[in-house]
Amino acid sequence: MFCFRHTKTSTVLSCSRCGQPICIDCLVQTVVGNRCFICSRASENIFFRLSFWTIIKVFLATTFAAVFISLIMILINLFTLNLKSPIYTGMFFLYGILIISGFIIGEVISAVSNHKRGIVLKTASIYGLSIIVIAMIFGNGIVFSDFLNMYGAVSVLLACFLCVRKF
Repeated sequence: MFCFRHTKTSTVLSCSRCGQPICIDCLVQTVVGNRCFICSRASENIFFRLSFWTIIKVFLATTFAAVFISLIMILINLFTLNLKSPIYTGMFFLYGILIISGFIIGEVISAVSNHKRGIVLKTASIYGLSIIVIAMIFGNGIVFSDFLNMYGAVSVLLACFLCVRKF
């Protein structure tokens, strides 16, 4: 038997998928056995492959969505600041919007990346959520300790779960 690429090289090996004879130079070790270079590339998972431009589009869309949600949160804080209630209701509105924004950021990234998966998309979703949290701290006058109470911690954790759940 001779290798299908190197026709002068004698071999006893063959691809475990297509059965073509392969030499040592063409051999690719995989979990399921020896494969030729064509069959080994076909087994790559297409859900995790992202092009450079897709990554750029994902981070740009995440930034725009996070800035838009942050502006909405600042406006809501301005409108609820004058409410005369014993409990500061604006904080609970912001916690709710933070949870909803985690879901929105995840959906935006999923739509822009054509429903791909991977660590880059998880990083982009946490990046978008961190923009919103930073805007809550600096734009709404919320101190960091507000995220350490029960409602703040639960809202941040829920928002993180909702934004990375698809990836």
